[in-house]
This record gives sequence, structure tokens and C-alpha cells, in this order.
Amino acid sequence: MSGKEKVFTKVLIPISSEYFPIKAVIRAGWLAKKLGGLDVTLLYILEERAFKQIDRVSGYALTMQQRENMENALKDTVDEHSKIVLEHAEKMLSNPNVTITKNIVIGVHTRVIREHVERKGIDLVILQLVAGNLIKYRILEKGKTNVPIWMEHGVEPIKRVMCMCSNLAPNKNTPKYAHDLAKSFDAELHMTYVVDCPKEEESKTCDDGQQFLRDIKQHMDYPEINVHLMTGDFTKTSLKAIQTFNPDLVVVGRVEKQIAFHDFFDKSVRVLVAKKSQKSVLLV
Repeated sequence: MSGKEKVFTKVLIPISSEYFPIKAVIRAGWLAKKLGGLDVTLLYILEERAFKQIDRVSGYALTMQQRENMENALKDTVDEHSKIVLEHAEKMLSNPNVTITKNIVIGVHTRVIREHVERKGIDLVILQLVAGNLIKYRILEKGKTNVPIWMEHGVEPIKRVMCMCSNLAPNKNTPKYAHDLAKSFDAELHMTYVVDCPKEEESKTCDDGQQFLRDIKQHMDYPEINVHLMTGDFTKTSLKAIQTFNPDLVVVGRVEKQIAFHDFFDKSVRVLVAKKSQKSVLLV
């Protein structure tokens, strides 16, 4: 990516039949203005389990025709509701910088999102952080999709961008996204390198981290880059850095470290950071 290219051009906003991601929609509109336009796909997803439950609950009590009638009635209700929801989202996004496509699909969230990403050439998915609802977004798991995922927490203007790097990560795309977005937003840019390793390896790994940050400052075209080197567990140290420097957007890449299953559903360090940071986070 160069500074002249748009960071994102085609955005997907999944809309659950259970809640309306108003913050994700607002953020998409804000991004469209800052990035000079976006193609936004509003994807209303009705969980297919709703129809399966009809079969389970009424399988023995209703005839085939009665179940069919019930399913058709549910589809009609959902169709009407989804159209209202999509029209509302479209009105919120209504400005010259946004081209909107609307789709209604019955299926499993992860599968539907992944298929749309691949078929439509999507380069950014925007989700809204909602307590208790992340479990359905298996799209966040490693290997489910290669496009960046923006997890929106608030809708404030982004004035400070923080990039989280580490000896546990490749640190290739993450700094580029952070740089290009900070440039597009005219925002303050912070590069934080977290050293997470055994004590006996810490000195050498810290030297590598310092060299990485020097290279960033030397070669990255930006008026001023604030660099920070921190040591400790990646998750805890990242959260400490976020609390200390208070960014509006945190950019996190793939981290080669897992956490205990009971801590979070997909064992993903970076998603745990997103969940606990109370900040908008871009996973790349």
C-alpha cells in the first residue's frame, strides 16, 4: 500500500437478525468520507437455526403442510423486517461518498460472511463489539478469512492510531495499515513493540525490537512517529499500552501465541485484546 492508494475500497457490514450494528454503520460512513469513497455491502443474515428450531419443536405436533406454512410466515415476517432494517442503514449511509449494495441471506454467519468476502472482493469487514454475540462470529478465528476485520467499539473521530507489533508477530502488514490509516485520518501515530519471551532471551529480543522501531522511524514516511518498547505477556502488555497512550484505533496483526480455551472461544490473543481494550480494533 502506498499513501496514494485507498486503504480500503469495498466494505462488508454483516447485520444480524438479533441486533442492529449502528456503530459499525456510522463508522463506515465516517471511513467513506476520510478515504474518499467506499462501496458498502449491507448484508442482513438470518440464522438458519431459526428454521431448524421449527422442525425440532413442531416435528411431532404439526403436519408437513402446517410446518411449511409456519416457515413461510416466518420468512415473510423476516423479509419485511430485514427490508426496514436495510433501508434504515441505507439512510444512515446516504452521502455521495458511499455506493450501497443490500443483500438478505439465510445461513450461518461465518459461512455467509466468508462467501461474500470471496465473491465480492471485499477488503474490509466491519463488526460491532456486542457483549455475548462474538461467539457467532467464527470469522474472527485464524484461517477463516484473510481480509482485515474492524471491530468497532465507539464512533468517535480517530485522532490517534496505535500499531501493536511483537517478536511473536511477522510485523509486515500491520505497520503499513497503521501508517496509511493514520495518514488518511491525519492522526497521531504510535508504534508499540511488545517483547514477549523467556527472561534469558529478553536482552537480545529487546535489541531486535529497538532496531525494528529505529527502522520504522527511518524508513516510514510520516511527520512524527511515537515509538514504545515494552516487555511482558503480549495481551497484558498491549492492554497496558492501550490504557497508557489511549488510542482511538488499535491495529493488531497475527500473533503466534494461544491462550487457554476458557479465556476466550477461539484462543486468539489479538481478539482477546480487542474484547478487553474497550477500543476500536483493526485485526489484520
